[in-house]
Amino acid sequence: MKLFKFKNMAMMGALSLAGVGLIGVGAHATFTQNTLSSQAISTGTLDVTLTGAGTLSNSNETLTLPASGNNGSTFTTGYNLVTMTNVGTLPAGEITSTVAVSGGSGLAAEAYACEISFAGPNQTLPVVIYNGLLSGLVGSTPIAGTIPVSGTDGYSLEIFAGNISTSCGTVTTPGATPVAGPSGAPSLLDNSEGETITVSNTIGYSD
Repeated sequence: MKLFKFKNMAMMGALSLAGVGLIGVGAHATFTQNTLSSQAISTGTLDVTLTGAGTLSNSNETLTLPASGNNGSTFTTGYNLVTMTNVGTLPAGEITSTVAVSGGSGLAAEAYACEISFAGPNQTLPVVIYNGLLSGLVGSTPIAGTIPVSGTDGYSLEIFAGNISTSCGTVTTPGATPVAGPSGAPSLLDNSEGETITVSNTIGYSD
């Protein structure tokens, strides 16, 4: 009995060692490899600046035109070209034009406006945007245009009253070619005397 137990124990020990050897064989190292792809993503800049006669501010995004003062019942502020230049890295889509008027109610109601815009990169094709009472231009108007990178666009907003020569003349059809000449507009009434208004035009852009 003792001999039998010893043999069994010896055999179990041998099998245990064999099992350990088999485990070692199964745990050997394997080759591994990784691949990697990456991509940098950045955004561009939307940056339109203004140039024209007057004073620039707000990083050249605001232009204050020279004041037109001591006017009579018939007057014009004249042709004032405002040039918009895209100095950003994205095309600038023109989406809105917002005209606002503050100041004297009589002058604001009786003054007229002639707005001309230019098509093409060289601003050589003027077209009439609006020609009529200033009050009819006040507010926000959707527009559609794109200033390419390093490109320009421009407009002139002339305020007037009376039958004086203007940039639009009597042309009132939007998109038509302006013909400078007498406006045919009436002069200011007495209730506009001594008043002051400020007219602004804000262009909104989007990429």
